[in-house]
Amino acid sequence: MNNHSENNQPTYPAYFEEEVHLRDYIKVLRRRWKSLSLIFLAVVGITAVYTLGMRPVYRADTLLQVAEGARTSGVLSELAAVTRVANPVETEIEILKSRSLGSVVVRRLGLDVSVSDNRDGSIHRILGRLGLVGDGAKTLPVPEIMEVSPDLLGVPLRLRFDKGSAAYRVFHGKDRILAGTLGKLAAGNGLRLKIPAGGPSDEEDRSGREFILVKSDIRRATRGLSGRLKVSQVGRNTQVVRVSYQDVDPVRAARVVETLTRAYIERDVEGASREANVTLTFIRDQIAQVKNRLESAQGRLDDYKVKTGSVALTQEAELLVQRISDLEVEANRLAVTRAGIDRLVESLGGKGAIVPGSLEALGMDSQEMSALMSSYLELMRKRADLLKEYTPENPAVRSLDARISLAAEQIRAAASAVKGALKTRETAVKNVLGTYRSQLDALPEIQRELARLQKNVLIQEKIYSFLLEKEQETQIVKASTVSNVRVVDAATVPIEPIKPRTRRNLLLGLILGLMLGVGVAFILEYFDDTVGGEDDLEAMVGIPVYGTVQYVRKAHKRRKERKPHLVIEEPRSSITEGFRSLRTNILFSRVKEKPRVITVSSPGPGEGKSFVVANLASLSAYAGKRTLVVDADLRKPQQHVVFGASEKPGLTDVLTGKMSLDEALHGSVQENLDLLAAGSLPPNPSELLGSEEMGNLLTTLRDRYDFILLDSPPLGLVTDPALLMTHSDLGLIVARVGMTPRGSITQAADAVKRLSPDMQLGLVVNA
Repeated sequence: MNNHSENNQPTYPAYFEEEVHLRDYIKVLRRRWKSLSLIFLAVVGITAVYTLGMRPVYRADTLLQVAEGARTSGVLSELAAVTRVANPVETEIEILKSRSLGSVVVRRLGLDVSVSDNRDGSIHRILGRLGLVGDGAKTLPVPEIMEVSPDLLGVPLRLRFDKGSAAYRVFHGKDRILAGTLGKLAAGNGLRLKIPAGGPSDEEDRSGREFILVKSDIRRATRGLSGRLKVSQVGRNTQVVRVSYQDVDPVRAARVVETLTRAYIERDVEGASREANVTLTFIRDQIAQVKNRLESAQGRLDDYKVKTGSVALTQEAELLVQRISDLEVEANRLAVTRAGIDRLVESLGGKGAIVPGSLEALGMDSQEMSALMSSYLELMRKRADLLKEYTPENPAVRSLDARISLAAEQIRAAASAVKGALKTRETAVKNVLGTYRSQLDALPEIQRELARLQKNVLIQEKIYSFLLEKEQETQIVKASTVSNVRVVDAATVPIEPIKPRTRRNLLLGLILGLMLGVGVAFILEYFDDTVGGEDDLEAMVGIPVYGTVQYVRKAHKRRKERKPHLVIEEPRSSITEGFRSLRTNILFSRVKEKPRVITVSSPGPGEGKSFVVANLASLSAYAGKRTLVVDADLRKPQQHVVFGASEKPGLTDVLTGKMSLDEALHGSVQENLDLLAAGSLPPNPSELLGSEEMGNLLTTLRDRYDFILLDSPPLGLVTDPALLMTHSDLGLIVARVGMTPRGSITQAADAVKRLSPDMQLGLVVNA
């Protein structure tokens, strides 16, 4: 027993803060390499599987230039320039993304029908990209006609081709619902299907294969198209719009963009020629009525000439008829103009459907009306823009509605004024016309009737000629109407997919996996309060580290097989060198007298104290020292297992006086090495180990052995080790890396210091 103050170890501070160096971070990564590697490999693996399992996505795009300005010319150009409001690029973008335009594309291309290869799954794609399996079908059997009942909408149907023939069968689940032949229409069980025959290579490629057919609702298919469609303005102040579409089929992607562009231009031309259509309809209605009146008047004139035998008018009557016809034509034109104004007033509805073309065609000219109509249309355009973001109940929309109502009232007032002026002029014309008619009435009866009939024919001919001229002008305007949209870059079939970007994804996976792995390693280190290494342990608990022992994979397995694993079996290994260093540090830990009785314990179970005792004793005996191992763990002894001896007799038998020391010793378990096993497990191990008999026994053993190692129970569980250390020269506490909490070491040291303040302690870092 050692109680001399000159042999005391120096007092260490409980903890002092050190500067953190790069090597400290490297140590953390080395300790946590398993967690780091696991996270890294998991992230990289998931990224690789996701990337390789994705279906390649292609993007086709086109550039459109949306020009501003009037699209008509000729008779309607002036009024069109006043009434038309140029659509901004934002409006054209919304039209391109509209549901109605999308549904046109879906119907034209049959996008509500999807066909996929049954073997085209993620695993198959991964194996295919790795070159382990072949590709899928070269051409998919896209139906020419596919109509289904409502209960089959959106339901996957399996299309299976027979081997070596053009026959196929369609299954819903396990039930066959249709059988047919390529190139022929088949119907039954709510399904009508026609699949084109294709060439011999297609039939060979599809032979015995199975595909999945899905007929979707047109609205769902349109939403799917809109989700993959992107329309954006190129730059901030340009009139160029980019339309792009993404699809797993590059040919289909190009066809969608091309069809959408064509449908958009057709709609634009249709909208541009709508004014001419309205004018043409109005004029043709008038032509039909005038033609009937002309034929009727000509028939009456011919009948009268045959009846009376009179075929010509006098020069005076001819001049009078000419004047009357001119005035009646003017009166008729004024009446038609007033009718056009009435139509204009009626068109002032909630959507601003102003139809001014008929007035231009019939010669109406009013700057005030044109200005009011232009202001009205501008207000309606602003209202349409507000309704994109707000509801009709919004205060801003309501305020604009009030201004629109006011503008409509102003147009009605101006129209009323124009109608009044036309009515005044019409009255003046009728007054002059009355004078000429009085002169006509003064002619002889035959001449008078002939003049009247000829006048009616002449009037209808002039009106008919006027309307035919306007019809031709309007038809020219309609035929010359062109779209304001110009295709700058047409859509082409993309060559390279835009997704997945394999190299970029894998690189990001590597970087992200490394970052997450390092982050998780440092988080685990932050929350881990177990022993991490020699440096931080000594700095924290203030007890010197006598040695470190590397992890031995075979030890646990050999102990289960009840075979000792001693480092001397591999005398040149790094593990053996670690124990040699530990033995040297123990021998030179004291200046005057080398420690002979050493008690080895640990804060908790399973931390390797028995392994350290056995190998340290074995190495000491191998060096020629008379060594004794005392299994003082009277609760769960292990040394008899390590050395392959029997548990009884042992220490308890000696302490209780049941037998002598020589009888209890297991001599020569190894050359120069004896074992005193635990013996029978007593009910009061603490009392035995702290008894006077234990002290006397150790005194006796000092005279017989050079090196005595005591394997004791864990310090954190019982007081047995602290009692044993009162009889020892040195106490060793074994701490296992990644298992022993740092705080438990301090608690174990405090337990020893309370019983033996001058006790010399040391640490052994295991594993």
